[in-house]
Amino acid sequence: MGKKVIAAGHICLDITPVFSKAGKKTMSSILQPGKLIQMKGVDVHTGGSVANTGLAMKILGADVTLMGKIGKDAFGDMIHNILKEYKAEKGMLVMEGESTSYSVILAVPGIDRIFLHNPGANDTFQADDVPQKELENAETPENIEAQARQQLRLIKPGEILYMFPSEITDRDDSSTGGQKGDSSQ
Repeated sequence: MGKKVIAAGHICLDITPVFSKAGKKTMSSILQPGKLIQMKGVDVHTGGSVANTGLAMKILGADVTLMGKIGKDAFGDMIHNILKEYKAEKGMLVMEGESTSYSVILAVPGIDRIFLHNPGANDTFQADDVPQKELENAETPENIEAQARQQLRLIKPGEILYMFPSEITDRDDSSTGGQKGDSSQ
């Protein structure tokens, strides 16, 4: 069996409410105590270095094991299910009594993002959580870099490697004149 890459450390669930793009506003005019803000939807996906780097490498064809800690809770289940889509969930430690890390990203159009973050189970993840057996099967940093460079040579300029489901929907909308496929609008 060949050597593999380990992406270990911080993993979280990123929750990004989608603000409407109507007009230029200031954060203080939008976020006011007691004000109800109608949102357009929400983007929910994995975040943190484990998911961001590990899943990207896996999509590009690397043999990657993702390792981190999640809580035995709803957010942990969501992360587990997302990773399972890529066959990348096996290295996650599911911790009873610990919360899963999450970030709420406030990304108001025209204003720099604000992150509300709970580190959760990441705060207790440590080197001892990575089994020695996994480390023995891991590549050296030099070989990982060489493999990454080789994979990047296979990508053609402008080639789309992966699209999140929300991006596919957005592309479909542009071809229908901006309607979301709901004929009741």
